[in-house]
Amino acid sequence: MINFGELVRRGLREPLVHFLIAGCVVFTVASWRGSAIDPQSRSITITAAQVQSLAERWSQTWQRAPRPSEIDGLIRDYIKEEVYYREAKRIGLDEDDFVIRRRLRSKMEYLASAEAESAQPDDAMLQALLDKQPQKYARDATYSFDQIYLSNASAATSAATLAALRAGQNWHGMGDRISLPASLNGASTSDIARDFGDNFASALAAQKQGIWVG
Repeated sequence: MINFGELVRRGLREPLVHFLIAGCVVFTVASWRGSAIDPQSRSITITAAQVQSLAERWSQTWQRAPRPSEIDGLIRDYIKEEVYYREAKRIGLDEDDFVIRRRLRSKMEYLASAEAESAQPDDAMLQALLDKQPQKYARDATYSFDQIYLSNASAATSAATLAALRAGQNWHGMGDRISLPASLNGASTSDIARDFGDNFASALAAQKQGIWVG
């Protein structure tokens, strides 16, 4: 006896049957909401450059060149994808779909970001950025100075030392030993604040050049 139920179940498992059912669904939806089919849209052209691109993507995935039979499969899959893509656009499946809108937005943001990163700004653009946010692009102030350290010195001793320095006495060998450098050349404000403290760094900005201060 022939088991028709088993035959139907076997038939439904065939990929060709799935493809035919999907085609019927697409045709039904197209007939319901789609526009007239342009005869030109039935023509699909795949160039040698497109085949090469498909083969290169395949090679990147599998780390080897595709065989001729695999290239044929890539071409068939590309044609099938193009058919579904065209039909989906024709019946308006790309409209009012939040998933597609989100994907398109992500792609546009990526393209805009890539274009901005690759753009070469001219002098006028750079000057406009500098004028808009000068504090963002300003270089840190730098200072060059010599210093001596007096430990537990009285007010009189400090005043006498300062007077001798201002009179031109050689400062080398004066003062007490300290781990901080005796001289700095072109040091930034942030480096000075790290080594000498914020108060010391802030005080430098108010000093006159070439004069010893205590």
